[in-house]
Amino acid sequence: MSARLARLSAETVTIPTLTVTQRVGPETRTTTYRDVTLRDIVTGRGAAVTTAGASVIIPARPAGPVAGTLGKMTLTAFDAPQAARLYEVKADAPAPMARIYDSFALEDMAISDPKRAQVRVARITGRDFSARPTKESWGETMTLLAAQGDRLDKAPPVDRARLVSALADLLDAFQIGSMEATGFEVRDPNAKDRVNAQIARIAFAGGEQGKPADLRMEDFTVTADNGRMRIGLIGFSGFSFRSTLDGLKALSDKPLAAIDPADLRALAPTIGTMRLSGLDFDLPNKSKSDEPKPQNIRFTVKDMEVTADKPVNGIPTDLRVGVQNLALAVPPDAADNGLKELAAMGYKTLDLSFLTAATWNEPANELIVREVSVSGADMGRATLKGVLGNVGRDAFNADSAVALVALVGATARSLDLTVENKGLFERALAEAARKQKRTPDDLRREYGMAAAVAIPAVLGSSPAAKSLGQAIARFVAKPGRLAISARTKDPAGLGIADVAAAGEPATILDKLEVTATAE
Repeated sequence: MSARLARLSAETVTIPTLTVTQRVGPETRTTTYRDVTLRDIVTGRGAAVTTAGASVIIPARPAGPVAGTLGKMTLTAFDAPQAARLYEVKADAPAPMARIYDSFALEDMAISDPKRAQVRVARITGRDFSARPTKESWGETMTLLAAQGDRLDKAPPVDRARLVSALADLLDAFQIGSMEATGFEVRDPNAKDRVNAQIARIAFAGGEQGKPADLRMEDFTVTADNGRMRIGLIGFSGFSFRSTLDGLKALSDKPLAAIDPADLRALAPTIGTMRLSGLDFDLPNKSKSDEPKPQNIRFTVKDMEVTADKPVNGIPTDLRVGVQNLALAVPPDAADNGLKELAAMGYKTLDLSFLTAATWNEPANELIVREVSVSGADMGRATLKGVLGNVGRDAFNADSAVALVALVGATARSLDLTVENKGLFERALAEAARKQKRTPDDLRREYGMAAAVAIPAVLGSSPAAKSLGQAIARFVAKPGRLAISARTKDPAGLGIADVAAAGEPATILDKLEVTATAE
């Protein structure tokens, strides 16, 4: 077909009705296009291709046919011969990517099943679609998938290897500059609680072949009779499936029984950064309660971020997990012990933020804990930072025994702890005083004296122990900001064996340089 299309040149070609029938596995799909127009065709390459609309039907379904309609569709700079070559040509060697079309637009797509569930998309656009032929050809790969896809685990090793290799080749055989879908909606009138979903916009931007890509979903909303949820933004950046595709190709000739954990970890993609913002949930409360209908669970989150980058043997070595402004109401009659204590302290809402960030520094064989922190509005903030030494590449080995031995050999080199009070200490002290029928000032003096005496008694009477006890006592007396820093005197750090051999806390403290200040 590619050769025949390449012989076609014309100013205009019009087709009142064009019917395309495709067999995919056991299903036969029929698409009927209306008023197809091709303009300025030179050797099969059209400057523009348009259709007024189309209908799609998939009749071979147990529950009944799946039907759909498509609105106006437009393709620019469409290379029909090259598109046909993808399906019929087998490439003996990897071929370069070739442009198939410059831009694509589809208006108003709607698909419904026999039970009247419907999916609608107001508009889909795309740019810069390129592809190359594969070793099996695209058409042959589709045939293999239809014949073996649902019984891959039972297929002979030769057939399974051929299909896995063909799929990996196909997934690596195209690239898209960008795509966008707007007005996405799913409705199912027969679903329990009448659940509906809408997405205002889905956008994808792909870099060059093998480069990280970006994907974002905006204004995702799910509504039901008994609740709703909304996420303002779901974004993925810097993700790549290059390692997954390369791993599938490497495993194509390997029996399933011979695949080990190292092979599976090699399939892990690069996650990059995932971000969610503007979360607002109002969910049904399924807990058993004496109330006829418990109140819904309500909470909001300003931002959530997960970065998992620079993988070694499938394990990210640059990690960041953060939650900003997780807010929820504190019920005055809460049954949970933690919420009950907060309610007793006078908190009506919780507004919490969390962050964990760590990076592996390979040249120095260090794991740098950049920050582990938790903070709350009208509460305060606690932040922990540190450095672990002697963390080499074996810590990320696919063999768990090797990785465990490497981690056991890690040493602590430094630790920094900062506690900032923004109201939690005073509320907790007032509640403790109320329970003990004492004044907060009495408890403050008692706790401060206990810290000044007990800490040196446990850690020894060294200057570091006394300084630590005095700083904590000052913080208790007037809580503001407490900073504690510890560095090992030995540049190699302090390992598990050193701690076990030391026995007493005072002996461990002698191996550290400790400073503590209270402001």
